[in-house]
Amino acid sequence: MPDGKKRQNGPPDPRFPLPRESRTLAEAIYRQAHNIGLLFTKFLWVWDEDWTLDAKFKEGKRERSVKSWFLEQIEALAHSFPRDAYDAFLDRQLQMIQSLEEHGYETSVFGKRAEARILSGLGGTHPMEVGFAFHPLYGFPYLPGSGLKGVARAWAELTGQDVEKITLVFGSESKDERLVRERRQGDVIFLDAYAIAPPKLDVDILNPHFPDYYRDPKNYLPTEWQSPNPVNFLTIGIGDRDEEKPVFRFALAARSDETLRLAEEWLERGLEQLGFGGKTACGYGYFAEGRISIEEIEKLRKAGLAKTPSQKQPVVQTLSPAPKPAPEKPPIPASPTKQKAKVSPKPPEPAAQPAVKQGDKLDAEVITNDGGKVTVRLLGGLNQEVTFEHAYYPHPPGKKVKVRVMAVTREGKVTKVIPG
Repeated sequence: MPDGKKRQNGPPDPRFPLPRESRTLAEAIYRQAHNIGLLFTKFLWVWDEDWTLDAKFKEGKRERSVKSWFLEQIEALAHSFPRDAYDAFLDRQLQMIQSLEEHGYETSVFGKRAEARILSGLGGTHPMEVGFAFHPLYGFPYLPGSGLKGVARAWAELTGQDVEKITLVFGSESKDERLVRERRQGDVIFLDAYAIAPPKLDVDILNPHFPDYYRDPKNYLPTEWQSPNPVNFLTIGIGDRDEEKPVFRFALAARSDETLRLAEEWLERGLEQLGFGGKTACGYGYFAEGRISIEEIEKLRKAGLAKTPSQKQPVVQTLSPAPKPAPEKPPIPASPTKQKAKVSPKPPEPAAQPAVKQGDKLDAEVITNDGGKVTVRLLGGLNQEVTFEHAYYPHPPGKKVKVRVMAVTREGKVTKVIPG
């Protein structure tokens, strides 16, 4: 091809850099992963035959790269992180904070609402060229405590706070081993921050218009005839409405009340005025003014838990068909024997529905496609409607498609599907 890019007809088949038996297993179950961070950082699966990420493919009328497609798959899979596991983790962090109080620490827990998308972990090493901070054990997005400490210190230094107080809160800056006697440990512990509900991921785009100049500024000028080089990356999204903006819970522990109050103020001002994470100069990473109390945080969490029957797995919402009305009984049965003869054929009806198991590919028809949520009707005698989320699903209503079953109830009802 003129630009040296490889073309293929459709989305790439999974290709994991693993031994054969492990690869076969990964290809079968990777879409069921709950640890999206592990999938993103260790098990990238869109390699081509030469183990590069340069391929492009046709999707409808447009051409796209496997990199952008991969990030959208990660975004969609992240919707299914189990809410009960996430809430259990938040509760364990509160218990740890209470344990610190029992050991003599002063603690503070408060919330702040994000006002802009957050780009955490941009500089992390990754084959996609841009990284993202997922929790190392559980794989959900979070704000590392080390980054929060850096935001608080940056605000304190930029605003000319007292050097002795800065040293008291953060410790000595020098790491010179010859000055070990002069080193000082900071009094404040900055804990990792987590959203009070699993945060939504959004794929964003950076489009440098002068790639040659950025790669080699000594030999190229920023001229208008250079081809833009779009770069996609993950962010923590803020939704379309104020109530969808994620609320993060911040926690600090200190050896004294004085240092705790200083750290609280500097961290809050830093999040509001400097922002957290990458590309803050472009408006990313800023938080709203004012704090949310721990009591209000718990109210918001409980309100979110009350919605879990419909929001626990936002990727898939099953629309159950309306139950069929029971047949009316004859007003005067001819005899007990005839009555049984009419009623006995009823039980086999559920058994007549085709048996479906996880991993099956089914025929379906697209009912609606609004560019974000897609509803399909399962064919082959199932007569069920299932909704899933897909950012760029190319098929219009009425189109016959294939879907893959990801979850089935004991009664045989399909509750979760993905494009097949």
